[in-house]
Amino acid sequence: MKANKDIRDMVEEKGFCLWELAEALKLSSDSALSRKLRRELSNEEKQLIFKTLDRMVEQRSNKELKKK
Repeated sequence: MKANKDIRDMVEEKGFCLWELAEALKLSSDSALSRKLRRELSNEEKQLIFKTLDRMVEQRSNKELKKK
């Protein structure tokens, strides 16, 4: 099983790409995130990523509301 499958699944479930998550985490590139995800992350790191994903979903929702 791939390391950090829960993160990869959540990114897909929320409708984002890994490069978008890398950008939100202010990583230098999407390849930096891919390298980081090769090994299982600590719970603290995962929680930071999940909070970032939640923030991304909220920002997307706000943008959609402004369009209406």
